[in-house]
Amino acid sequence: RISSYRDVTNQQSIEGERMITSPIAVFARRSSDIFAIEDALVAKAVRWIREHADRRLDVPTIARAVGGGRQRLERRFRRVLARTVAEEIRRARVDAARELLHTTHAGLPEVARRSGFSNAALLNVAFQRELGMPPGAYRRRVLETLRSTAAH
Repeated sequence: RISSYRDVTNQQSIEGERMITSPIAVFARRSSDIFAIEDALVAKAVRWIREHADRRLDVPTIARAVGGGRQRLERRFRRVLARTVAEEIRRARVDAARELLHTTHAGLPEVARRSGFSNAALLNVAFQRELGMPPGAYRRRVLETLRSTAAH
């Protein structure tokens, strides 16, 4: 029960009213979907990729970090997740970029760097491949949603 809060748009106190809003975006905690992976090696690799997505990554480095061979890791990723390790790296980086686009005002070069892409052009290509739109359009859509939600 919300007994009182302040309406920040017109500085009026609202007593005893309940406000329900729809989320703009839902971000699963990075650890949440790893629990659904039954293969311990794949789960460990996915966790490691997400924790290190902002770094230069390749399959041999990940395999060494989680204690599995490169080919073994690739086979198990395909069997368990139906995607390659490289696809998981791209997916983790795009997820990190999405979160930065939602939560910061950083420019695309900074978002690219902080999410593990070497430049904004590569971020753009990966974003387009994963989400069907470039990151700038994605951010504009988020801002439009925020504005329309705030107006109602």
